[in-house]
Amino acid sequence: MCGLLIDGQPYTWEDARKYISVVKERGIQQFCELVRKNSDRNADQMKWGDEIEYMIVKRDSQSRTVRLSLRGNDIVDRFAQMLKDDPQLAAQLNVVPEYGKHMIEATPGEPYTSLLASLASLEANMANRRRAIQEQLEPDEVLLTLPVYPLMGVGAFTEPFFSSGGTASESLFVPDTLISSHPRFSTLTRNIRHRRQGKVSINVPVFQDKNTPAQLVTPPQTKDDPAKFYTKAQCAELVRIEDDTQHAAAMVAHGEPSAAFGRHSYHPAQSPKKSARTRGMATVHDVTNTSPTDFPFMFCPAPRLPVPDPLSSGIEPGPAAKPGHIYMDAMAFGMGCCGLQCTFQCPNMEWSRVLADQLQPLCPVMLSLSAASPIFRGLLSDWDARYLIISDSVDDRTKAERGEEAHGSSDVHFIPQSRYGTADFYLSNDRHVDYFNDVHVPVDQASFTRLLDEGMDQLLSLHVSHLFVRDPLVIYPDTLRDEYAGHSDSFENIQSTNWQTIRWKPPPPNSDIGWRVEFRPMDIQLTDFENAAFCVFINLLLRMIIHMELCFLIPISRIHGNMLKAHHKDGVQAAYWFQTQIFNCVESSCAPSAQDVDGRQHARAGNDLCGKVCRERRDDLRARAREQFSRPMREQAGMVDFSDTPGVREMTVDEIMNGADDFCGLVPLMQWYLGYVHEHSACPGQCSSRMGLFEDSCSDEDIANIRKMVSFVGLRASGQIKTGAQFIRSFVTSHAGYKQDSVITEDIVFDLVGAVDEIAADPRGEAGKALFGDFFVQ
Repeated sequence: MCGLLIDGQPYTWEDARKYISVVKERGIQQFCELVRKNSDRNADQMKWGDEIEYMIVKRDSQSRTVRLSLRGNDIVDRFAQMLKDDPQLAAQLNVVPEYGKHMIEATPGEPYTSLLASLASLEANMANRRRAIQEQLEPDEVLLTLPVYPLMGVGAFTEPFFSSGGTASESLFVPDTLISSHPRFSTLTRNIRHRRQGKVSINVPVFQDKNTPAQLVTPPQTKDDPAKFYTKAQCAELVRIEDDTQHAAAMVAHGEPSAAFGRHSYHPAQSPKKSARTRGMATVHDVTNTSPTDFPFMFCPAPRLPVPDPLSSGIEPGPAAKPGHIYMDAMAFGMGCCGLQCTFQCPNMEWSRVLADQLQPLCPVMLSLSAASPIFRGLLSDWDARYLIISDSVDDRTKAERGEEAHGSSDVHFIPQSRYGTADFYLSNDRHVDYFNDVHVPVDQASFTRLLDEGMDQLLSLHVSHLFVRDPLVIYPDTLRDEYAGHSDSFENIQSTNWQTIRWKPPPPNSDIGWRVEFRPMDIQLTDFENAAFCVFINLLLRMIIHMELCFLIPISRIHGNMLKAHHKDGVQAAYWFQTQIFNCVESSCAPSAQDVDGRQHARAGNDLCGKVCRERRDDLRARAREQFSRPMREQAGMVDFSDTPGVREMTVDEIMNGADDFCGLVPLMQWYLGYVHEHSACPGQCSSRMGLFEDSCSDEDIANIRKMVSFVGLRASGQIKTGAQFIRSFVTSHAGYKQDSVITEDIVFDLVGAVDEIAADPRGEAGKALFGDFFVQ
């Protein structure tokens, strides 16, 4: 989320609108310059890093209360001086502000190398970062890696206390003083609201327990007097919302359901046949004056009933708060959550595009495995993950762009999803990509034409011009001066506010940093071990994709549907569309030859023999893996057959990770891969090959630690280890203070925070058994 933190005061939205076309034109120019300067860059080492987002809470044992501590900015400022004065500490971590003053983001001080040993040391690095921040806390403060603060927006939930609202968010529940002090964050909040022409609207289905009110809109207060928390105007607004909700419920009863579903009020019941689907890119860049019904494979930000298009039915969009849902109205409810990301430098531009594509189908699966967000605004929800909440919290689309009213201008696009969402198409130049790119995506036509004129290929032009459908939200006056022409600030202005599940990242100007891929869908985990395990898993998966030429591509529309499933309660138990024929589904024409890339790197080291030996071992690895793990495709009724790329079917997360009759399972394959690499680790030339395949020997202890992390992923997929969401849900529902009404009281939160803090401090000890069982004992 951090993005471009530039000194200075950004323009208000009214002033920023005058410079939108300037920023877009400069952004396209800057991107083309980056590509021209770096397109021949090759054989970069796979350096990588992770991003951990923490929250700080103040836990008062006497009053048994927990509040968000708004000291995050002060601690970040203190670290800035400490890191400047202590190079040793700077090599261990870097600390930056996040959206909320209760948040801190910490990354490793230096990127990890491609050596497998760096994977084994990841948990220790994360623990050191946690410890360094904890040393700056006050005695009653607790550092958590918890995705969502359960009482965000409920009562006096911050320390110090501030009344809700402000000119940036105008929220009924959250004060603007919670937003970080850097002007970027408050400007984003305000400009999203101004561009949208109204507050953001977030609705999460409430968990319907035995005593949960069916039409619940706002949570009961945890104190006797609600006036302590709401002004008269706010109370009046809540009453209005309740009245509108009753009206909406009545409309549903009379057969007009779209009124109760607000902006998500269209859903074509069936998709057209495959023969009618657009194949290729013939129509993708002209979506002006279209309606939602023209996009049958569109991603939808929240589950909803099949209802008619409001444009054709004449039904007005419904109220902001939906009955039976948890209503939230501010960016803080999304961007105030904590996540886990990891970024990987790739050998070159083409491989970065391939790896960005191959990781996309894994996003919903990894989201379901990492889900740890079952509570929002003091209520137990029917979701387990936070990703779509963030999507709605930064949704700056106007009503016309959301498809809720007719377009009044030929310049207005219908945009199917928020700027925070699932990636919309594959980027690599594979011969199958056109077929798998089966969702329509709007693009900025001027940017698309300019990119083609500048020599960019079609898919790359579509990708960037799709990003540029969005307006720049935070424009600094200084960045428009001529001396910024050689920078990438205008491109990053738009790139950094397109928060997709996978972010493809060009090299920064005048930098030794290469082409990168950022993996973004995961919830933060309660412990450093879990966070390290998921980062290690994705790292090893990238290595396997290159060394074994694996292919996970499935239709993009299936990924969008999978993302919705991953949010639901116990989404880790759901079935997801996945590719079973990972060894045979594509013959990649886009990926550069592994021999070519390794040959250049070894030639640079002046050791041709080493390059030959490594190539022979890689060929042997690939042949053995195919022989041992390739499975025949399952024949079954209703299986999706995509021409010459069959094998896409629904599989449980357990099957994806641990295997089925027609699929080897990623965990067994990864464990075998680790064994092969460890056995053949010594390279005759004593050099470090690309992606660390044949490197200096990794110790048996390091390999054992890595295997333990991979095993953890498999056990969580099988249900033997709870997800964070399952643990929290179980803790709440078994708490003596829970009344089976979905309401999370302060007493519950006090005990929950204490339990999470104990588990994070000693996951391998007695406290950790509540989450891990006997995993560390075995």
